Amino acid sequence: MLLKLIKALFVIFIGYPLYFVSFFTRRNSNIWVFGSFGVFNDNSRYLYEYVINEDKKVRAIWISKNKDSVKEARKFGEAYDTYSLKGVYYSLIAKVYIFSAYISEINFFTSANVIKVNLWHGIPLKKIEFDITTQPLVNLFRDASLLRKIVAPATQVKYDLLLSPAQYVSDYAFKSAFRISDNNIVIAQCPRVTHLQKCEPLDEYGIYNKVFLYAPTWRDDGRDFFKQSKLDFQELNNLMLKMNSIFLVKLHSATKITLDVSKFSNIKLVNNMLDPIRLMKTADCLITDYSSIYLDYLVLNRPIIHFCFDLDDYSRNREMYFDYESAVCGSVVRDFEELMQTLNRIENIPMNWETRTKFLSSSSDASNGNQVIVNRIKSLLVK
Repeated sequence: MLLKLIKALFVIFIGYPLYFVSFFTRRNSNIWVFGSFGVFNDNSRYLYEYVINEDKKVRAIWISKNKDSVKEARKFGEAYDTYSLKGVYYSLIAKVYIFSAYISEINFFTSANVIKVNLWHGIPLKKIEFDITTQPLVNLFRDASLLRKIVAPATQVKYDLLLSPAQYVSDYAFKSAFRISDNNIVIAQCPRVTHLQKCEPLDEYGIYNKVFLYAPTWRDDGRDFFKQSKLDFQELNNLMLKMNSIFLVKLHSATKITLDVSKFSNIKLVNNMLDPIRLMKTADCLITDYSSIYLDYLVLNRPIIHFCFDLDDYSRNREMYFDYESAVCGSVVRDFEELMQTLNRIENIPMNWETRTKFLSSSSDASNGNQVIVNRIKSLLVK
């Protein structure tokens, strides 16, 4: 409660005065600031790298509250902490803000009169933003109180440009979820999918016959879903040893569960704030639940297991855009026993080609996505 009060006071007495000042700063159309919610990750990372390498007229600057994110970004280009003097200065004079979810990934309170570009972070299976009608997230968006809008204004921002991987995705989700029209949408392949297709796998896991990546999404109610899943890590580790394989666990960046698998030789917990792209390229099989990560993974044409042990509970807390089983692209397993059986027959997992083709064709409308996005941003600058 005290932390919430401190945050509210900071927003009111420091944030909003800074926001007022940001209306009067002179913006430079050649300075674009980038940010994301994790450690130098997602679509904004890969567009940042592309702009640095391909567009010498644009000064691309990474801005983040996360020190590790700034450190990683500096390996590629210019980067500053959000609240450092240079971070605030460049946020005040940049004309373009590019982010992967919310403008607060850079700084809402320096953002008056900027072009706001949201690259988002996935093709939605579950309902997002203003399409959500269930607790608790409906109170962040559609039913947000006046106080919440004041304290967390980034959730109410309307974007000048939103990336969509296909018109199909715009129509069933993005236009209503973000309260936006086709005029403010750019159709292009996501930068992270472009990178996934061309990047190299991680060398450190080359000693194993198979690499399994378990990437479950977060639960809105914050419950410890691992207990509900009844995952027996000892039994799972024994299977991995038998198969000379490794089982990587990559939690969603919003997941707060404490999980210790350090005593298991062939199970590894990966930092949930790190970018998952090279992990995905390394994995011979993806195991997930309701995360849209599998829709990115489709471009690799590899087996997918949908471990949906809590489908009924999850559906009550979060509506979906589709009937779940009509949208899956691999084996559906409901409990740990089924998961173990499926892992044992990894070579025979059904690929569901019809569903895969539908999603691939609907999510790859543009192959040169990075330049399409850059060109669209520049067209807004001209206007």
